[in-house]
Formats: sequence, C-alpha cells, structure tokens
Amino acid sequence: MLLEALAMDNPELWNRPFEIVMPVANVPLLNNTTHLESVHFLYQMVVEPETLHPITQPSARRIQKDDVQAVKDLWATAAPWQTWTLNSVPAFGVFAADGSLLATAVTCFATGDVVELGWAMQTGSLPALQSALSALVQSCFGITSRVYLFVDATDSTLFDACRRLGFWPSERFIWATTRL
Repeated sequence: MLLEALAMDNPELWNRPFEIVMPVANVPLLNNTTHLESVHFLYQMVVEPETLHPITQPSARRIQKDDVQAVKDLWATAAPWQTWTLNSVPAFGVFAADGSLLATAVTCFATGDVVELGWAMQTGSLPALQSALSALVQSCFGITSRVYLFVDATDSTLFDACRRLGFWPSERFIWATTRL
C-alpha cells in the first residue's frame, strides 16, 4: 500500500524501474505489488564504542572544501550509486602522496539516534578505507553510540575488513530494482 500511495503522488513510478533497500524480512510485502528485476543482498553492519578497534594508519583526515573535486573524482569511479555533497559531513579521507584520494568514509544520514555511513575507495585501498571509516566512526560517536554501514553480502573482503574494525552484522537487507 505504501508503494502504491507513493506512485499516486509520483506517477512516473508506474512506468519505470526503481530501486529499494529494505530488510529481507519485509520482502514478502513486495510480492503482491511489485516485480523484482534484480536483487542484491546486503548486511547492515553496526559498530559501537565498545566494539570499535580503531585503525590510524594510513592517516585519515577530515574532508575540507578544497577536497571536493578529489571526492567527486573518486565517487564517480568507485561509488556512483551513492550521493555525496559537502553538506554530507562529517567525512574523512586518506590521500596518496600525489594528492589523489584513496578512500573516503562519509556520513549519508544522521539523526540523534542513528548515523549511516557511505564510502568509496580505489581498488586495492582497503587499509585506507579502514582508516577513513575508523576516523569517521570515532567522530560520529559524538552524535550517537551506534554507527551503521551497508556491505554487499558477496564482498567477503570488505565484510572481513569491517569485522576487524569492530562492525558486526545486525540485519540482512536487499537492494532491489523493482517495478510496480
């Protein structure tokens, strides 16, 4: 009913596929109203102050206004599905000696109760991503005591890297392309 109500206000939803992220447990709710075209399984992972294992090398720093182009360049190649703006703060990054951005961790959504992170990295920059995530998580603990991150369920390398930081899987989600 919710999707149908959204489509009444946004008629274009009847004519084109759209993406949805939702807990696996809620997928049966889609069966009568939508046609799933593709499904990717995700883990929503969470870290708390007691479980975080900070990583400080390579060194991460807060993203500044002067870094916007470097973030856009990395985002365009590594995470085009995610939205980032300078207003998506805080954000941290690890930079190479040549000034290029190896990895970012950014705040995608934040309230007083929850912070959801997004990230991007160059291929082979997993230590940089861990450092950027670690720095951002520590900053976010000033807002809330739980920080969340989605990880593709098929990416065991990233899943294991997040586990080493102290993240643990809290729930399974789907990221689906669907039609009404």
